[in-house]
Amino acid sequence: HTEPNAGRSLLVSVPRDLWVNIPGQGMAKINAAFNIGPQLLVNTIQADFGVSINHYVEVNFDTFRHLVDAIGTVPVFFPAPTRDSFSDLNIPLPGCYHLNGPQALSYVRSRDTQVFDTSTGKWKILDAIPDIGRIARQQAFVRELSGIAMDTALNNPLKANSLVDHVTGDLTLDNGFSRSDLFSIVDAFRSVNPADPSKVQSTTLPWQTGPTQQGQDVLYLRQPAATQVLAALNDFSGTAPVGS
Repeated sequence: HTEPNAGRSLLVSVPRDLWVNIPGQGMAKINAAFNIGPQLLVNTIQADFGVSINHYVEVNFDTFRHLVDAIGTVPVFFPAPTRDSFSDLNIPLPGCYHLNGPQALSYVRSRDTQVFDTSTGKWKILDAIPDIGRIARQQAFVRELSGIAMDTALNNPLKANSLVDHVTGDLTLDNGFSRSDLFSIVDAFRSVNPADPSKVQSTTLPWQTGPTQQGQDVLYLRQPAATQVLAALNDFSGTAPVGS
């Protein structure tokens, strides 16, 4: 959700395990809509949440790697040795690591994250609900990545144009979202500091656990908090608060 004139943007993450009604398919995790195709995902969000979707942009694994490498590296602090054999994340020692494209992808994809507990000498699962833990790491990483990209754009306009050129070829855009639209958004947000939470807000659509469905652990909208967040997505006054 972007409001360039107000210098405000809102990023809302939707848990992939959220139990929703997918038009024409019935009840399922929302990730099932994405697996079928972008339009069905858009239809699901509009029908279930009442949120209008103006444009669709898809960043796949290759695009993400290329984006990070085009910027350079992104620093991430790990307080303990961290691993995930499924995403190939492997941090042998605690400390600040400057992640390149492949390393960053392993980090933001991690859903089976383990950290080494020095008090017991054993590895333990980090997240009680893996998808929610992953979302938090993704949001923090995107904020850091955005800050570096913005600094690059402000300090070196030629580098900024090169960055957009490098990335846009790998993006999947809807037919109405042109390359010039991307440049317009970049230009509109040149004065916005991504590290300022009053300008760039991020949250996760409020969720709660509940009964399993078809043998699966699923998540449900938590009300009334979810309604507040969805209302903020539909409010373009520039002052809408985000519920929690």
